[in-house]
Amino acid sequence: MNAEANGTSPDRPMSVVFGYSDSDDRMWVRIGDGPLLWWITRRLALRMIGQWAALVERTVPAEAGAGSPAAPPAADERTRRAALEHRGALAPQVLPAGSAAAEPPAPPGTSALLYGAEIGVAGDKMRFVLRSAGNRQAFETPRGDAHRLLAAFVSRCRRNGWLDSPLPEWLR
Repeated sequence: MNAEANGTSPDRPMSVVFGYSDSDDRMWVRIGDGPLLWWITRRLALRMIGQWAALVERTVPAEAGAGSPAAPPAADERTRRAALEHRGALAPQVLPAGSAAAEPPAPPGTSALLYGAEIGVAGDKMRFVLRSAGNRQAFETPRGDAHRLLAAFVSRCRRNGWLDSPLPEWLR
């Protein structure tokens, strides 16, 4: 993943860490080693999941030799392709079963309450722009990494007890 903001290089590999504050009922996100600790409300997190999943479905690449490039695929075909792409992106991951460690406290840093996130696609990458009052952080990542990030984001929201709205079948 790549990032740009607060002097970080767009070519530098990034990590994204999620956590949760039970007392605030907010999750936090740290992107790379940047100084910002983004705080996300339940409402914004759930809206982001819906928009992110819809973007994945709308922009899923066509399979080689499938369909006509002149006609966009039907909604059910886009959903099927999104499911295949998502499963393929997650397949290499091996997560230890039942390895839930105690929730770490939010790391030190400048706190920023996220009030908007833009998610877009440019070729084979997804671009994320996070905004708060006076702060902006952008990063882009290949689609496979974006699927893994989405799965981690959904998992964090699930552990927060926030997933009360239906998810696309491929994201469950």
